[in-house]
Amino acid sequence: MGPGNPRVIKDSIPLTDNRTIDSHEQDGIWLYPTLNERLYLCKTLGKNVDPDKDLAFDRPMKPEYATFVDMLAQRGTPEDWGYPSTPYKE
Repeated sequence: MGPGNPRVIKDSIPLTDNRTIDSHEQDGIWLYPTLNERLYLCKTLGKNVDPDKDLAFDRPMKPEYATFVDMLAQRGTPEDWGYPSTPYKE
């Protein structure tokens, strides 16, 4: 299957079908800082979580997602989110 022929899991996924939603990843490329924040959330919560998927499927947001949502909304700076913006020096 190439990029022009995506695999269809179901023609329609009900918003309440958490089993299907949680067992698949969305199609996309994660970048800094949201990738870092998602990995941090997975580690902190002890399971695979995806705040972006919860937004897409209109699921309740956990309080732990606040920084992730701020990043998506571009509210604040990397320093506000706990990430330094100065270059790393050895």
